[in-house]
Amino acid sequence: MKLRILLTVAVLLGCNSKEQEQQLQDIALKQERLEKEIEATKSENQQLRKQQGSESGRNEGEGFVARTPASNAATPIPAPAPAATGPAPAPAPASQGSSHREARDFFVGQWDVSMECTSTSCSWNRVGNEFTETWYISEANGQINVRVVGNTVTNSQYEGEIVGDRLRLRHRRYDAKKGRTTTVRATIGQDGASGLWGNRVITAEEDNCQTEYRIAGSRRF
Repeated sequence: MKLRILLTVAVLLGCNSKEQEQQLQDIALKQERLEKEIEATKSENQQLRKQQGSESGRNEGEGFVARTPASNAATPIPAPAPAATGPAPAPAPASQGSSHREARDFFVGQWDVSMECTSTSCSWNRVGNEFTETWYISEANGQINVRVVGNTVTNSQYEGEIVGDRLRLRHRRYDAKKGRTTTVRATIGQDGASGLWGNRVITAEEDNCQTEYRIAGSRRF
């Protein structure tokens, strides 16, 4: 377009000289080459901006993808602290004084007691032997005393103590006529409101033998 304008200007000015015409043509060619270079430069710049924009978009997309797992990852919840462990506290014990008094009040009195041999290794006894006794149970200064009157013994004496709800008795004596030392141990419990149950073990030291009895008793008063 600028070339046509120059030619038109040349015609209007009446430029008939070939030299002047050649100069105008040279100027027009330079101007055209310059415009082409300018257009090429603009095109290269536009292409470069497009390429930079595309790379920038990819970088942002990659950054988003890389950040997504971190941003969407579930935050770990700390595990709850373990409950305190250990043995359960022992229950409060029952009043021993009260239990002892109740057992003492039950056992103290007069009892009709029967015994049956359940086992023996002594030659002078046999299983099934039975006998009866009367026990007079009393307490003095915390000590249990049992006076025994029966068909096999006269005024034998047991000593003992109350342990929990049990009466534990012991007795040791020497029979000069038989030349025999015997140790008696008995454990007595409550059988209902007015009964006794338990066992008695007699050990004969010289004979190195032992006899066991089953005990049953009922309160006389």
